[in-house]
Amino acid sequence: MAKKRLKPLADFKFLANLPVVEVVVGEFSSAASTYPIFFVEREGAYTPVALLSLINDQNMFVEEDGSWSGYYLPAAFRRFPFTIGPTLVDGKEMPALLVEEEMLSDTEGELLYGEDGADEAQTPVGRTMRLIAETDRHHAATRGLMAELAAAGLIRGTDLQVQLSAQKHNVTGLFGIDEKKLQELSDEEFLKLRKSGALSMAYIQLQSSGQIQRLVLRHNVRDAVKRGEKPKALLD
Repeated sequence: MAKKRLKPLADFKFLANLPVVEVVVGEFSSAASTYPIFFVEREGAYTPVALLSLINDQNMFVEEDGSWSGYYLPAAFRRFPFTIGPTLVDGKEMPALLVEEEMLSDTEGELLYGEDGADEAQTPVGRTMRLIAETDRHHAATRGLMAELAAAGLIRGTDLQVQLSAQKHNVTGLFGIDEKKLQELSDEEFLKLRKSGALSMAYIQLQSSGQIQRLVLRHNVRDAVKRGEKPKALLD
C-alpha cells in the first residue's frame, strides 16, 4: 500500500443523483457563494445543507462528462475517496482510514504517503486526515450553533415554489432563518448570538437564498439543451 498512488478525481458522476449535501460552519461563506443554504430536520435537530438541485435524484453541478461545475466543492465531497470505517487490529475493531480501491494505481497520480522524506502533512493521506479532523470539529460546532438559533426561535419552515421550465415546482421540508424574528431580538439575545457565531450563520443563510434563482437558471438551461433548444439565458 505504501507505494500505491491516488488517481486524480476527475469524474463526479457518483454524485449525479445527490440533490443536497451537508455543510458545516467553517465552510458556510464559501458554500453560500455558489449554493442556497437551508436547514433540514434530522433526529430532532436542524442540519444545514447546500441545495445542489430543486428536484430529487438530480445534481445540477455534475455535468454529462462527469466534471464538477460549481465554484466551490463542499468538504463532504473533498474527503472522497477516503472514509473512516472499522477494521480489525489484533482481533479488536478500530477506526481506520479507508480508500476506494478503484481510485488506486501503481503508476498514476500521487503516492498515498508521498515520496521518501516528504512532509507527511502534505501527502494525500495527511491532507485527508487533516480535513476529516477539521470537518469533525466543525460538525460539533455547527450542532451547537444550530441549537442556539433554534432556542432563540429563529428557525421556521420555508417551502419554496419555483418555475422550472414550463412548470411550477414545490420544494418542501426546508427550514430557514425567520428574518422578522431576527430583527426583533433583544439586545441581550443579539449580543449572545453574535459572540457565539450563530448570528453570522443566520445572516449567511439569509443571503444565500439569493442563489435560488441561479439554481433555477441551471435547471432551465439544462432542460432547454436536452430538448435541443437554445437556452434563453446563459449562466454567469
